[in-house]
Amino acid sequence: KTQKMTKSRNILIYILFGLLIQNNIYSSNPSERRIIPLSQSEKTTDRFRFDLNSHIADIIYRHPALYELQNHKGHFFDDVININDSLSADSIPFRRTSVCLRYADSKISGDFLPYNGNTFIDTEVLANAIYGTSNYGTIFGSISFSKGLHAGYAWNAIRDADLYLPYIISDSTGGDYRYENYYVAGGYSFHLNRLYYGVEGSIKGEIASRQTDPRCANTLSYLTIRASATLPLDSGDALSLSASYIRNKQYLHLLNWRPNQQDRFFVTYGFGYYDLQESPVSFGIRRMYYIEGVNTKLTYSNIGKNKNISPDITADLEYVLLSMKTEEASAKNLFGSTTHHFNGSLWLAFVKNSTLEYTVGVQTQNRLRKGKENIYEAYRP
Repeated sequence: KTQKMTKSRNILIYILFGLLIQNNIYSSNPSERRIIPLSQSEKTTDRFRFDLNSHIADIIYRHPALYELQNHKGHFFDDVININDSLSADSIPFRRTSVCLRYADSKISGDFLPYNGNTFIDTEVLANAIYGTSNYGTIFGSISFSKGLHAGYAWNAIRDADLYLPYIISDSTGGDYRYENYYVAGGYSFHLNRLYYGVEGSIKGEIASRQTDPRCANTLSYLTIRASATLPLDSGDALSLSASYIRNKQYLHLLNWRPNQQDRFFVTYGFGYYDLQESPVSFGIRRMYYIEGVNTKLTYSNIGKNKNISPDITADLEYVLLSMKTEEASAKNLFGSTTHHFNGSLWLAFVKNSTLEYTVGVQTQNRLRKGKENIYEAYRP
């Protein structure tokens, strides 16, 4: 009997600068900024993070309308409304400006998913701003730049392979990716009658390359448009509903150019569809991936109640529908898929006194994907 052990090493270093606009210097609360995972390793750990307070806050703040509710009611973060005890919550706009320098280093020793790699080194500069007003709503936004190295890729030439599996282009040589990532997001929320409303948009672009033959060049873009509404209940609870439109595009160019040299490697084009390239002088594949989808999320929270009442409850239900198509020079919609995501979570935070708090929760993530293969065989000289 053989036993194998997988070890993961994750190092995250944050340097934070916070500025409260009401002339008070303030260190940024981790729950008041949104961290975008930069690697597959970080995405995996982010789903089940141990920093539960920021995890719960991230669930709440995926509803743009809740920024305005925070601005008026101070529901979720006590420090915002306790800066000056002589002022009421309604008279202190929710305003934050923060800059975050982030470094992440992750290494997996042992078994790992080859298409995700096993070494990740990321550096990011991230700026967040929230500007609440008394009568005209709340404006918020983020901007970031990141770059790094994702190494140990094998049998995969696609970034974010989980979105496209099993219809990925890959080769048997593998290699390391260097990338640059650009992210911009902004939104506006306001109060009308009993309800709070919010809209938000974000776009992320990435360029990545692999400098071993066959060489890869990847260009990605992610567009998200979100709208939400929140109903504060008389009991102090809040019920929020959001809907999002998602569009993702990825362009891949896999190229081999080695005259006077015989290279032998496998190249795959999709599930069960491969060629053995024995001695090409030049060789290349170009493919476009298109994903469109919708995301709906329903969240309940009683965090706005009296803090002396336990437990604090946050419940979240999410459904995501994604449809993928592909395009090449000689074929449209060669491969495709339809994916359904059903996710949910329940978190209970018990506050016994000012120095002790414990949190328990349960999460579920489910994915159902149906693939489409419209061309099964083609001649490639």
